[in-house]
Amino acid sequence: MLPFVDNLMPFRYQHLQWTLKGLEMTGIPLIEYDGTKYLPAGISDDTGIYYFIPQIAKLLNVNLDWAIFIFFSSIFITSMFLSFFLLFKLFPQKNQKAITIYFILIIFLSCFFRGDIYIFTAISVSTLIPLFLYINANYSNKNILYFLLIFLGFILSIFNFIRSNSATAILIFCLYLIIINKNTKFLLKVFKILCIFAGYLLFLVILNLNIYNERDSFLYNHKIDIKSFPEGHIFWHQVYIGLGFLTNDYGIRYTDDSALEKAKEINPDVIPQSINYEKILKNEVFRIITSNPWFFIKNIFAKLGVIFLYLLIFSNFGLIIFLKNQNHFHLNISFILVFIFNLIFPLLAVPYPSYILGTIAAFNIFAIYTLNNYLFNKNPSIKNLFRF
Repeated sequence: MLPFVDNLMPFRYQHLQWTLKGLEMTGIPLIEYDGTKYLPAGISDDTGIYYFIPQIAKLLNVNLDWAIFIFFSSIFITSMFLSFFLLFKLFPQKNQKAITIYFILIIFLSCFFRGDIYIFTAISVSTLIPLFLYINANYSNKNILYFLLIFLGFILSIFNFIRSNSATAILIFCLYLIIINKNTKFLLKVFKILCIFAGYLLFLVILNLNIYNERDSFLYNHKIDIKSFPEGHIFWHQVYIGLGFLTNDYGIRYTDDSALEKAKEINPDVIPQSINYEKILKNEVFRIITSNPWFFIKNIFAKLGVIFLYLLIFSNFGLIIFLKNQNHFHLNISFILVFIFNLIFPLLAVPYPSYILGTIAAFNIFAIYTLNNYLFNKNPSIKNLFRF
């Protein structure tokens, strides 16, 4: 089996097969055909792979397995080499490179063996945070700076298209450091922020005008109510079954069937993964939390314990350095924002390794910067990185 194919979740593989079939039959992206009817591709899941992978299969005339391999491996390899390139530029000494290699390899080996779309949360951190800091430290020409920030925003938007909120933490990271930078005039801060959002919105405009519109028109003509399905990954379904992390009296288990059974119990006619389905589970989650907050708190603390164990295994020195580092207050805060944001999903769903890859990556990238600064703080290039 090809790398990245074997560890793709079976339901994603099935829907990719249907989406490729839909593309072959209609010529329109993001339409899946399950053998009986047309549907929007990747219902209740992250949409990006259902656009890019069938397009690769069609463009290169390869089967689905090869398209999956090409998609994931090309992004994986490009991101890894870009991470090394940027960090080697920022930390050029041999000892610095050794530190970088150690922490980057932990991130990318974890991603390689874990696979699936979860790796995009870690890849975005390990690639786009160094890219932003490199841009900030090395480009004083405003035209080049603005272009690169637009490009950064565009890439952030693509990452979020592939995996919901995989790059949102990096967007928060960038905005925070731009806003608090005392060495930058107010208008330049405004232009930097506008450039990032311009790039981000540019991809969304392309997505909505060219891709979603064509898909929605086709489905409308085939009497499929696209508005009844949520766009992107469903949220409350995962939060509900996440309450089944601990044994409970509610009959909740961390299985999709557990949520479906509850939704059907409340409304037998509900369509799975629909907007109404999500509303039912949202109300049920809040009913449980308000009636038994201690159950919810125990769930959160149990998950925190598991997360800490994984961080100790995979981030080790990164976690220790974070706990000991007392310098560069604003850079610390920016990374803390990344940690907190990327911890939201494993805390609300389940703390599986797949869901904490972004936090592991953030600790390791943080360790590269702080450890190199601590050991080699006389290097002027490093001082530029910590001027926030």
